[in-house]
Amino acid sequence: MFRVSVDRSELRDRLAMWAWDARLQFGLAGLIVAAIGSLRLWAVSRAWAILIVSAYAINTLFAVTYNVGDPHVFFLPGHAFTALAVAALFADRRGLSKPVWLTAAAVLLAYASWRGFDTWPSANRHDDRRADLLAARVAAGVTDTNAILVTDMNWQSENVLLYSARYERRHLAWRRLSEVLPHLPFLIRDNHSIGRDVVLAGNGAARVAAAYGLLLPLVPDEAAVTLADRAAQIARGTPYVLTLLEPTPDEYLDTNDFDAAVTALAGAAAPRRSAARFQIWSGVAGEPRAVHYESARPFRSSFSILGDRFSVRMESWLPFETFRRAGFGHVLRGRQHVLTIERGVSLVWFDRADDPAVTYAAGLYAPRPRVRIPASVPQQVARQSSAILETAPLDLARGRTPTRDRP
Repeated sequence: MFRVSVDRSELRDRLAMWAWDARLQFGLAGLIVAAIGSLRLWAVSRAWAILIVSAYAINTLFAVTYNVGDPHVFFLPGHAFTALAVAALFADRRGLSKPVWLTAAAVLLAYASWRGFDTWPSANRHDDRRADLLAARVAAGVTDTNAILVTDMNWQSENVLLYSARYERRHLAWRRLSEVLPHLPFLIRDNHSIGRDVVLAGNGAARVAAAYGLLLPLVPDEAAVTLADRAAQIARGTPYVLTLLEPTPDEYLDTNDFDAAVTALAGAAAPRRSAARFQIWSGVAGEPRAVHYESARPFRSSFSILGDRFSVRMESWLPFETFRRAGFGHVLRGRQHVLTIERGVSLVWFDRADDPAVTYAAGLYAPRPRVRIPASVPQQVARQSSAILETAPLDLARGRTPTRDRP
């Protein structure tokens, strides 16, 4: 008996994902040409036709039923077979006059060129430095002479730190929390004995507070800036695009903070339907006439802000895709790429130099406050830390900096 690795109730949605992904790669016209090419190949060589069609079917069956966080990767072999089917249209020129053959080839090349031209701004990642910025933010000010960095983050973020600590920041003392949590008090004691602080990043503070409670003094290392704070700092009259993609289950979205950010940007509360997996707001900061669109399926949308043409390309299928190396979507201003959309909240606006400024929340690149266990803690800081610890597990799990005044 054949067994699938996904729940049978998801198969219909996964088949829809397969159809959408094929159209995303080739367009409807390209898929029609591939079907014609398969028929042409059947007429020329049935053995080759059976090979290509059966290989495509086997790969598609595997990709649709394979339960993985990046299913689009496993459709790639099928795209190669689709391209072969397109090429098979010219497998045998018998019965085709030279003008017809040359015209068909020219049209096909023009279509492929147009598809490449249209896709290039979103596919070109040579300016993507978000991973570098993430590593710099998490490791800022930490060297092996003054502190040890202990993190509990998404595996993608920790891979960034692994590379950075190995090749770029060789003076960074860093450990994963999962490796040291059972003996953390001893690690802290040994580092304090040589004057090094212990800095917790990601979800590390929440896990430490849950495991050790009041035993360890946790001191906020930096002030947290919420999404609403960031939105309120954007100058009125500034163009912006805000997107919300259903976060992954391990991420916390502060809906009150998000609604406050929308209110700060749009000048009034905007409707939000919780069932919509893809949502966008765009307009001019402080003005209520905001573009708002939401959908349960990926889409492309275009609109104008202050005379500039913007386009939003949602290029992921939720909730099945939990990570995409090229982002879950893209925002373009004309042909300029200004934002890579991630799951959670993604916001882009433009500074005085007209350069795009970006921030994230409830996702992979969302800034999270660090917490420090200092080697020397004055008594007043120790007392403050004890008060902070009363609410630390809940606050830190939600990505907030603990404060004494929080009710």
